Amino acid sequence: MTGSPLRVRIAGRARADFDRIAAFWEVNNPSILLEVPEAILSRIRWIASGNYSLGQPTPELGPEHRSVLERRFGYRIYTGFTVIRPTC
Repeated sequence: MTGSPLRVRIAGRARADFDRIAAFWEVNNPSILLEVPEAILSRIRWIASGNYSLGQPTPELGPEHRSVLERRFGYRIYTGFTVIRPTC
């Protein structure tokens, strides 16, 4: 089951993860350094395009959290959702 597209906010912790991932690949395989974050961002775009309900539940993080695997490099992307209702 899929839903409507979402706006995405990348949390501070995820930004720090990107820095650690980049540092790892810069040392271990600089030729793919730019490919790794693009693969992760591509998967995030896929999730946000309406596929957020397809991830695996992650009950240890709470009922609104799921995880999806970025398959090319093996990174797991964790998502959490907050429903914001207009106040009228």
